[in-house]
Amino acid sequence: MKNRTLWVYVIGLAAVVAVILYFRFGTEEKPPPAKEAAASAPAAQPSRLHPLAPPPEGFPPLPALNESDGLVQELLGKLLDRQKDLKLFITENFIRRIVVTVDNLPKPRLPRKYLPVRSPRGKFLAREGTSQTFTIDQKNYRRYSPYVTLAEHFDTEKIVAFYTGLYPLFQEAYRELGYPDGYFNDRLIEVIDHLLKAPEVSEPVVLTKSVVGYTFEDPKLEALSSGQKILLRIGASNASVVRQKLGDIRNALTGQAPVAGATH
Repeated sequence: MKNRTLWVYVIGLAAVVAVILYFRFGTEEKPPPAKEAAASAPAAQPSRLHPLAPPPEGFPPLPALNESDGLVQELLGKLLDRQKDLKLFITENFIRRIVVTVDNLPKPRLPRKYLPVRSPRGKFLAREGTSQTFTIDQKNYRRYSPYVTLAEHFDTEKIVAFYTGLYPLFQEAYRELGYPDGYFNDRLIEVIDHLLKAPEVSEPVVLTKSVVGYTFEDPKLEALSSGQKILLRIGASNASVVRQKLGDIRNALTGQAPVAGATH
């Protein structure tokens, strides 16, 4: 398999993860240590719920997890022509970053220290409303355009081929995180189902301001997980693209659509 083709898989998966990352309303949250992120993890599944297909034929031999950064860095340098795309990613411990990010999306906070991509440019934008309330400025949604565009334009089959080919490394990183008997693919499907259950709200989204930034005025929205809040913050149009891509990936991995009424 040519390096250029392989990196399409890498960039595609990273882009999908990138658009569902947690960026708090104008705050600088101190990231928890790795052990803290693992300590709050739910109980591991005792058996595989979603077995994976074999890796694609001709997929290159895998390096050790601790040596996988070199492959990522090499392929990035050879494939990406635009420096602004290259700068979106953090390639150090890339596989581990993906695993930690996915595992924490259903939780209240996402440890920013372990994200596989850099934060969007600029600051969070809000418009002042009435009675000390604010709304998300439409211009804020543009900050996520580079991530959403990458996710939208990469082929789902290629993303899945990359994922299944490198799955042993994802699985190793997942067990290293504190799930000796769990399967990362089961967790990934569970997290996708959780994200797809995020409510769709009418815009503009109303906020209130606190000493640390902005929060949703509706307590039900504020109580959502970090991942579900992201789908509200990036705007309805961007969220629609992300939802479609997540559903496509789930279908490709399992052969099934998300379970109606799932509340993971």
